[in-house]
Amino acid sequence: MIIAAVVIGGTNLFGGEGSISGMFLGSLVIAVIPVLLVLNGMSVAFQETLTGAVIIGAVMIDIFLRD
Repeated sequence: MIIAAVVIGGTNLFGGEGSISGMFLGSLVIAVIPVLLVLNGMSVAFQETLTGAVIIGAVMIDIFLRD
């Protein structure tokens, strides 16, 4: 989860460039998604699926923007 939070925050997977504020925002996103879904009554399977989709999306955006 830590790597996912850092990637969502904007740190490059291949070069290590990023910022502390981006890492903080990424970890905040990873922490807030399950809380919001629980408050809305979503199942645990859906929570994990959505979190995984956010992580995959962040990695794909990182790869496309860095090339």
